[in-house]
Amino acid sequence: MKKGLVEKVVILTIAIGIILETVILSNSASNTVYQYLFLLPLLHGIIMFLFFTKSRLMLKYPAQKIIYILYFLRNVVTPLLLMKNKYNLGIIITSKSDVNFSIFLMIYETFMVFLTLSQSKKIRISMKKRKKKNYFIDRKIIKQKTFNYLLATLTLFTLMLWLVVPELRKSYGSLFDLTNLIQVANNVVKDDLVTSSRIMVTIGGMLLTFCRIFVSLWLLYKIRIHSDNAKVGILAALIISLIQMCFIGAQLMFAFYILLFVLFTTIKLWPNSKKFMFTFFGTIIFIALIFVMFIKGGFNSLDDFSRSLGGYLQAYLPGITNVAGTVHIERIDLFKTIFSDIYTMIPFRNTIFGLQVVNLSDMFNQYNHVAGQIMPLIGESYHYFGVLFAPILPVLFVKGAIWANKRMITAKHIFSFGTYTMFMLYFSSMIICKNLILFGSTFTSILLPMIIMCKLVDDEYYFENLVKH
Repeated sequence: MKKGLVEKVVILTIAIGIILETVILSNSASNTVYQYLFLLPLLHGIIMFLFFTKSRLMLKYPAQKIIYILYFLRNVVTPLLLMKNKYNLGIIITSKSDVNFSIFLMIYETFMVFLTLSQSKKIRISMKKRKKKNYFIDRKIIKQKTFNYLLATLTLFTLMLWLVVPELRKSYGSLFDLTNLIQVANNVVKDDLVTSSRIMVTIGGMLLTFCRIFVSLWLLYKIRIHSDNAKVGILAALIISLIQMCFIGAQLMFAFYILLFVLFTTIKLWPNSKKFMFTFFGTIIFIALIFVMFIKGGFNSLDDFSRSLGGYLQAYLPGITNVAGTVHIERIDLFKTIFSDIYTMIPFRNTIFGLQVVNLSDMFNQYNHVAGQIMPLIGESYHYFGVLFAPILPVLFVKGAIWANKRMITAKHIFSFGTYTMFMLYFSSMIICKNLILFGSTFTSILLPMIIMCKLVDDEYYFENLVKH
């Protein structure tokens, strides 16, 4: 009860502080198209105030905490920082009405997301019921002991591809090498490769991602079988994390997904490590985020970095400018656009079908005369469903994140736990950082292979075996 009271007091204090601080923002943007941008943090603070009595329900699971923090960063922190770089952003918006409409859209989305977060109920499933209850990832389709052989075969095949396909090796660099960090994965463009090399790089990338997740789960589980000492688990987690940081691809955010994945898995296997793991890994992840942005931006001083931080947050947590950039994208042929979006999610599509399509993300970049900018989920949802139903995709992502988090708690074995963990991380972060197209691509290339492999898991990896040891 005391903990819940502290949470409410902190949230209430922050909400009041936000409302007061928006006066600064309202003065700084008076001569720009972002004149009313102060309403975004102001109304976010009011929404926090309205929902502060539900804070325990809204912040019960890690997925909810991630979503809550990301919306705070996008709606409050980023607008307050944008005035430092005088609203010099990647996408140039000239229409004040587009910005104002985007503010409304983002606040409408935030309210519906908070409402969804506040409706979550605590899951209570006894061990007896857990044994009887089968979720789709836990259900086995083959009872023979094929899992170990298949995992070993896939790992060896991945190592072989790593050795014989130089383009695959060039696609990854170490986070500890500053040169690689600045240019990581920029020297390999799949479309420039011949068909056979492109296929090998795609297969190698998918297998490497799969193996680094499942082999990590296998190692941590095997170590836990032999030792329940939390110090052993912490040491194993640190070593695995360091190794993982040596294979960073174009998607730098995947490094943080892996760190969080190792964090949750270690806590699951060694519950006594929870306090240290959250403190240590939380600090490391925070420092790494700042360090990566500083190095990637090529800044020479902290002052330059602080002035540009708002722009960086706007790029990685696409907010007001990116949402405004979706407002007037023409709805010429929605079915054709939907087909293009779905087609983009399919691995090996160019090799198999050879079709050239323009999906909604491409249209977004073309319309705004930019390249590589992220179309936000709320903008994508607005394009397809209109104003009234614009929050439908963000709400579904929230429900997906909470669903995955609950399934993590009731997972039967270590590999389904790991799969649900990745679902939770992607749902809860992509609601702000990405969009449905990118989530779909992630599902077909990463999550779907994990689901299929979970169908083959042997009884030896069930959590109930840990009790016997």
